[in-house]
Amino acid sequence: KEKNKLFAEPRLHETFSDNTLSLKSVDDMNPKEAFLLGRIQQALEISDYQKGVLLIDQYLNEFPESPLIERLLFLRGDLYYGLSRKNDENSSKLAIQSYLYALDRFGRSEHVPLANIKVSQIESELDKNYKAIGRLSMVINIGKKEYLPLAYISRGRIYLKLEQYERAVEDFKVL
Repeated sequence: KEKNKLFAEPRLHETFSDNTLSLKSVDDMNPKEAFLLGRIQQALEISDYQKGVLLIDQYLNEFPESPLIERLLFLRGDLYYGLSRKNDENSSKLAIQSYLYALDRFGRSEHVPLANIKVSQIESELDKNYKAIGRLSMVINIGKKEYLPLAYISRGRIYLKLEQYERAVEDFKVL
């Protein structure tokens, strides 16, 4: 990294909301459920995002009443997000769909702000800048302190891209 670099890009590319899948003891699960969760965790550890998505889909089909559904829906979005970082436009669209589904089902989840930031970054890359600004504004209005800097930086970058320099400066000044 350069010391004198003037512009820092907000980074989420390798960040998952939470790598912990286990909300209950493996002892409380049936063997097939525990095995599938172990395979999902293994896919995460080796960065095999495509396999992770397939395993999550299998888990969601086989255990629709699991208390892990919320976490797995957001994690599926994270996996598609990881695939989208490899410039796969199809994965970008699937990430947005996956996150929107999770947001629709679990709108009060602790994962909502980070999911919205990730969706906004993908939307901006797909030139849906005003949608991305609206999504980031929602994150800012919610006001979770740990996500505010990233939301302001991301929104400021989009304003720069749109040549709305005054608005970009306002966001950067907040930081």
